Amino acid sequence: MRVLPDITFPSKTRIKRRHMPQKRDWRRFRPCLRWEFGFTCAFCLLHEADLEEDGSEGAGRMTIEHRIGRSARPAKASVYRNCFLACRHCNEARSRRPTRDGTGRRLLDPVSTAWASRFTASADRLPPVAGDGDAAYTHVAYDLDDERKVRKRRRRRERISGAIETVRDGPRLAALLVDLAATATSAESRRELLAVARALNSHAGMARDELRRYRIVPDDAAPRCSCDALTALPTFLVTQGMDVHVD
Repeated sequence: MRVLPDITFPSKTRIKRRHMPQKRDWRRFRPCLRWEFGFTCAFCLLHEADLEEDGSEGAGRMTIEHRIGRSARPAKASVYRNCFLACRHCNEARSRRPTRDGTGRRLLDPVSTAWASRFTASADRLPPVAGDGDAAYTHVAYDLDDERKVRKRRRRRERISGAIETVRDGPRLAALLVDLAATATSAESRRELLAVARALNSHAGMARDELRRYRIVPDDAAPRCSCDALTALPTFLVTQGMDVHVD
């Protein structure tokens, strides 16, 4: 099973647009955008699994963000290239901020800009590169390090790393305890060793469930998108994701 990395690092390349839905209604773009951006907020890099178990479709956690706002340019509302997948936190933080602020700083987007050249992943935060005015404006506009986002990044990092360790070591340690129980000199010691072995196997099972929660492609992902393009994840998520055996 392919699961998320414990930390999603910004893409070193621009995210390539691979979809082009024919329906001219931005509300119908969601299936394409989910695959286009890997079920991940294009700006703060939170995945749907960070926001809602089993995917956020229908839960309102992920939204369609318009780079050029619908109120500013209604004709751009249903232009696919003007649309991005964004978590509700980012969408609400930006609100009606313009694509350029009063000092001329530009709002960045990951289709035109390699995110790793403007932001770094550090201590569960996504700070802008020092001295980069456009990145600083984008960071403020989308509030990329809103404490709610920082907590979600930290939670994923701790849960995935802990679950992988438990899945890897739990069954092995449980088997060792069972072997020790077979040679125990007292019935009480044997019972205690077997009880701990059962507990370890139970924890390993719960850790597998935790990793299933963080699979890259959610259970509710549409197998085909609105434009019937080949559904595939963006390269930066493919290279960072991890193959984990949970059976």
